[in-house]
Amino acid sequence: MTASSVTVVSASEIDATFAVATTASNSVSVSATANGVPSDNSVSFVPQHPRLQVHFDTSQTIAAGCSISFVERFVTYFVVDRNLDSITTPVAEQFVAGPSTNSCGNGPAAPTLCTAPTALSEFTDRLTVGCNSVGGSCGYSLTNEWSSCPTGGASVPMGSTSWTIQNSSTSVLIGGVAYTLPGGSMIPIGTIITP
Repeated sequence: MTASSVTVVSASEIDATFAVATTASNSVSVSATANGVPSDNSVSFVPQHPRLQVHFDTSQTIAAGCSISFVERFVTYFVVDRNLDSITTPVAEQFVAGPSTNSCGNGPAAPTLCTAPTALSEFTDRLTVGCNSVGGSCGYSLTNEWSSCPTGGASVPMGSTSWTIQNSSTSVLIGGVAYTLPGGSMIPIGTIITP
């Protein structure tokens, strides 16, 4: 942990901004030393890093407007803190692996740029290969990472998932378990997605 913007307010009060490592998950203790003399007290707190909680997971087959039908999957996440309370931190997606070449031939996937969750602290990720002329199991794979995009300060990782997105189905690997739609199983509602 590092401190910055340290201001002496009075003989008994200091104001400071702290940056806590994003991997910190246990209690962090803060104390002060002035002129080589440590304070008699300290303050402990637990970092509150945003996380993603699955709220809804569904898929549908789209046939209208395309020569070959394809699957779309929608995963809606709540943005929550350590206590699973909703927070309204804007989120952004980046691809940390992939996407692999799209064998459907209709271009690469694009990450979601900074987006604010709804008033209910939720946002929806849409996964699909879209209209194409190949069909079947064409598609691509990727690992994405969602992170906060605060109005000041550094981005904080919130959750990461690995996807195989095909014309006929989508599959995600979470904690070593694959959830595939259609024809398989949804991500269980309430599942926490971690970095």
